[in-house]
This record gives sequence, structure tokens and C-alpha cells, in this order.
Amino acid sequence: MVSVAKNMSLKYDNWGIIITYKEFYWSHFKKLYDIGAKNYENVETSHIPPENVFVIDIYTWNIIVQIIKDEKITLLDILKKAKANNSDPQTAKMLFKMHLDDYKSSTLSLKYFENVNPLFEIKNPN
Repeated sequence: MVSVAKNMSLKYDNWGIIITYKEFYWSHFKKLYDIGAKNYENVETSHIPPENVFVIDIYTWNIIVQIIKDEKITLLDILKKAKANNSDPQTAKMLFKMHLDDYKSSTLSLKYFENVNPLFEIKNPN
């Protein structure tokens, strides 16, 4: 992600999402950055600030996609709200999915996976 971030324009607010296969204890990259930054010299963060990077598990990512479809909200809106929440200790969240509690969404549908690749044999649980 760092090599890609260096090619991004500084005139825009850049964001990063790290997708994991299961829930990760720290969803806000800023905490991880604060822990690890002292171990590395010359860490460049001007292109993508650590507070603009989130660690999201694949299940939560699917919930985000469903919220975007249901509420007609953008991913950027969700990320900005999560960043604002995390900037205040009173509203900060440990897991990214906790930021999604404010949104209403229908039952999670994985129907869009059905046509991805028939070899996966993915069945919609609903």
C-alpha cells in the first residue's frame, strides 16, 4: 500500500482499506501505526495519513456493500464518519463493524457472488 500511496495526489484526502479474512482486534490503523512507527525510520505518511486507513474483515466489508446499496450512501461517507468517531475517545470503536451500528440495512445478501465463479459453488444463505 505504501508504494501505491506515494503515487497519489496530495491535493486529495486519500484513504486506505486493508481487508482481512477474519476480524482483527484493531480496525483503526492509527493505533497499529503508533505502536510500530518507532521501530522504523523515515516513515512517510503525507500521502495517506494513518487515521485514514482502516482494517476491515471480509464479512464487515460485505455489510458495508449492503449498507451502500440500501441507504444510497457512499463508502467515503462511511469512512469519514468512522474517522470522526475514532478521533474522539468517547466515540472511538475497536472494531470497524461497530461504526456500522448507526446504519440501517436489510439482511446481508451475498447474491452478487453467485455469478463470480461457478467453481466456488457459493450459495446464498437466505
